[in-house]
Amino acid sequence: MLNSKKVLFVLAHYDDESFSAGTIKKMVDKGIEVSVLFICGLGKDLEDKRRDVCWENSELIGYTPYDLRYFDLTLNSLHNDVRIEMEQSVRDYIFSFAPDTVITNHGGDLHSDHRFVSKMVRIITRPSQHHNIKNLYECYVPGAAEYDEGTQMFNTVIDITSEFREKIKCLANYNLSTNGVSNLNGAEISSKYFGNLYGVGVAEIFKPIYCKG
Repeated sequence: MLNSKKVLFVLAHYDDESFSAGTIKKMVDKGIEVSVLFICGLGKDLEDKRRDVCWENSELIGYTPYDLRYFDLTLNSLHNDVRIEMEQSVRDYIFSFAPDTVITNHGGDLHSDHRFVSKMVRIITRPSQHHNIKNLYECYVPGAAEYDEGTQMFNTVIDITSEFREKIKCLANYNLSTNGVSNLNGAEISSKYFGNLYGVGVAEIFKPIYCKG
């Protein structure tokens, strides 16, 4: 993952990226180009607040944000024709950015919109000789992955000890703007827990779907 040249996160909502903010910061510091594509709406007021924070956080840790702003409805209310349009827009962005690594939401996540995004990304990025994507991972969101197979399949571990301060800052920014909606405490505790579990200071974990080197 950290040997990539271009990494694209494809995520459901603003703030999903903050749970991987340490990894993003580490990638950017290593010279990896990182973009984050956001797909789903959460209702205009909350969405606008989170979007502002997302753009602020992007300057803090160095990723390029991109969103599909015309999808103002929540994912569950989208009609089939709009979903088809969404999938095409996501496909177009993925292949225009041309990443070698893609990271998306967990396919067994508690949240249905996270599962939808994960499935869509798996279909678009399935191994093919027609694109240069070598690696596909799913990212961990505290309190949402445990309802499927748990975290045992999240066996790619990134030491974010040096980047932990920036991660907490990103999470705190969301927390302040949304009256505590973002899971700041859960993210802090889980990062320290996985760090202890895998013998590093603080860690983020990812589930590999396929890795071609």
